[in-house]
Amino acid sequence: MELRTLPAVFCALFAISYFKNAFKVDAQRVTLAVQLETMQSQITELRSDVDTLISQVQQLRGEAGLATTPVPEIEYDPSEYIFAHCRLLPNAGIQRDLYEPIVGDIDFKQKASGGPLSVKLNLYGFETPNSLHGMHVHSYGDLRRGCASSGGHYKPRGYDHGGPDDQIRHIGDFGNIQADETGSISSEITDNVATLIGKYSVLGRTMLIHAGPDDLGRGGDAGSRRSGNAGVQLGCCVIGLSDGSAWEQK
Repeated sequence: MELRTLPAVFCALFAISYFKNAFKVDAQRVTLAVQLETMQSQITELRSDVDTLISQVQQLRGEAGLATTPVPEIEYDPSEYIFAHCRLLPNAGIQRDLYEPIVGDIDFKQKASGGPLSVKLNLYGFETPNSLHGMHVHSYGDLRRGCASSGGHYKPRGYDHGGPDDQIRHIGDFGNIQADETGSISSEITDNVATLIGKYSVLGRTMLIHAGPDDLGRGGDAGSRRSGNAGVQLGCCVIGLSDGSAWEQK
C-alpha cells in the first residue's frame, strides 16, 4: 500500500466506525422511544379504565337515588324568594361529531316557604332549528369528566322517570324544551315538584340538556323508565345560589 493512500484508508475506517456507533445510538433511541410510547399508551388506557369504573359507580349510585352530601339548611324569611343559577356549557366529554356549542343561563326562583319553582331559560347554539331536548336534574354537581360524571337522574324517592305533570317522576324531570328557528331558547317554565329548599333540594346538583326529545317514560323499555331515552348529553351546569339579579324585581 502506498503511503499516500493511508490517510484515505484511515478516514474510511473512522467513518465506518463513527456511523456504526451512530446507528447503534439511533437504534437505542428508537427502541427507547417505542418503549416510552407503549408505556404512555398503557397509562392512558389505565386512566380511561379507572375513569370508566368511577363513572359506572357514580351512575349506579345516581340510579339508586343515593344523594351526595346533603345541602345545608339556610334560614330564610318565608316571604322572601330564593334564587339560583347555572351557566350552561357544552359537554366537554362528548364525541366531536356529536358536539353542539350550546351555552346560556338557567335561573331559578322559589318562595322560601315553598310552592312552585320558576325556571327561566336563555340558551343558544342548538344546531337543529325547532328541535326538542330533554332537560333533567342529575344527582351530582361533578363535571370533572364533562356531564358524564354528574351521575344518573336525581331520584331520591326511587320513582321511575316521567313527565313534568306526572305524579310518578324524578325530582328534576322537566320534560322537553324547544329551540326556535335560530337554535335558541328563551322561555320560562313552572314546576311543582323540583325545589330549592328542603331535603330534596336541587341545589348543588347538575342541570343537563340532552340531544334528543324525552319520551317522558312512555317508551315501554328500561331506558325510558330510567331516563326517557333522550340521547346524548349536550350540555350541563351545576345549580348554585344566586342574588336573583337575573329576575325582574317587583
